[in-house]
Amino acid sequence: MLMRFSVENFKSFKNQASFYMTAGRAAQHCNHLVAINGKRFLKSSFIFSANASGKSNFIEAVSFAQDIITTGLDKVDCDRKYFRIDEPFKSRPGVFQFDFLSIGRFYSYGFAISYGSATVLEEWLYETVPEETCVFLRQKADDGLSYHMESGFGENTVNERFRVYLSDFRSAKLSQVLFLSDVAFRAPDDDIAFRAFRDASEWFSRLWILSPASASRCAPQLICNTNMDWAALLDYFDTGIDVVSIQNVRDGNLSGGRNAVDHGNPRDLFAFSDESDGTKRLLGLLPIYYACRQGCIVLVDEIDRSLHTKLTREFIQSFYRITDSLPCQLIATMHDTNLMDLDVLRQDEVWFAERKPDHSSTLFCLNRFRIRSEWTLKEDYLLGRYGGVPRFGLVPEIEPDRDQECQAE
Repeated sequence: MLMRFSVENFKSFKNQASFYMTAGRAAQHCNHLVAINGKRFLKSSFIFSANASGKSNFIEAVSFAQDIITTGLDKVDCDRKYFRIDEPFKSRPGVFQFDFLSIGRFYSYGFAISYGSATVLEEWLYETVPEETCVFLRQKADDGLSYHMESGFGENTVNERFRVYLSDFRSAKLSQVLFLSDVAFRAPDDDIAFRAFRDASEWFSRLWILSPASASRCAPQLICNTNMDWAALLDYFDTGIDVVSIQNVRDGNLSGGRNAVDHGNPRDLFAFSDESDGTKRLLGLLPIYYACRQGCIVLVDEIDRSLHTKLTREFIQSFYRITDSLPCQLIATMHDTNLMDLDVLRQDEVWFAERKPDHSSTLFCLNRFRIRSEWTLKEDYLLGRYGGVPRFGLVPEIEPDRDQECQAE
């Protein structure tokens, strides 16, 4: 479970911006919460904003950090990912930090990188409960090349292998390698000294991040290879699809073993590419139910894209029913203000992204405002009471094209 994510100097995020998934004091919608080890986690949060305010960059920041952790810094494009509006930020580090619960333990993991050299500047992992304990801390040494490594974790049980790992990472040769990823890969699976590395690595492997494009690509295979009743779900959401399967179709626009859907005529099946934009989007989102039932954390950019308001609302409410009491989370960006309704969402589940005068992005929760039940949340938001809305200037005067006027005459 995610507790907090912070990012600094990544795309539109200039200064540190933090996002929280710990529950506030609100009493409504208790089924939107899950309690673990004495802490209450939100099962979902939704980020609203005007266009070009940074909400997609928030999703990209998590994805960028996950790619570095799971594939390696040398395989990630770091070019111009810094806050480009302010020139000095080109040489400042990008910083990413996650506070999370994994396999019953609370951790805080983060790293700072140089965009110019694509190298690790600092990296840390702490176990935070019952008290803060340093698993490891990696920092650039005074020479600017090698690293200073330290660990206060399990000094009485740390074996010689761990000391070798610490020694290895003092070298500048591993400047593009994260200590967390390397140790999680090399350490024995049954050595308790490396549990924190396994726990953290496992947590990052269970992050699902979906953009509109990636959702549509992965959906067909997931739907056809998981054991949920997808046909019943598609019928529930009124798509007109009776069956989703892999069929050997010899006519029409399908050939060989392709994913196909049945709209009532099994002799003439439809490819996913034949479906409407809204149906494609829904097909891309339905695997979220499966992922969350497996305990994953799913982040979705523009969850309401191409969907009717009622369908988006029902999709979210169905998420709570399907994953009731399960430790999973759904974090999504959206534009549809009809979902900004306290009958649907808790106050602490509503977040805003806003573009500041210097073109940087900031994140803040609706919880920072005093909400009276008689107010209409959606209308107050559109009036600008909470921020995160477009602010238009004067309509520019557009001079007619005289040449075209003459030709028309």
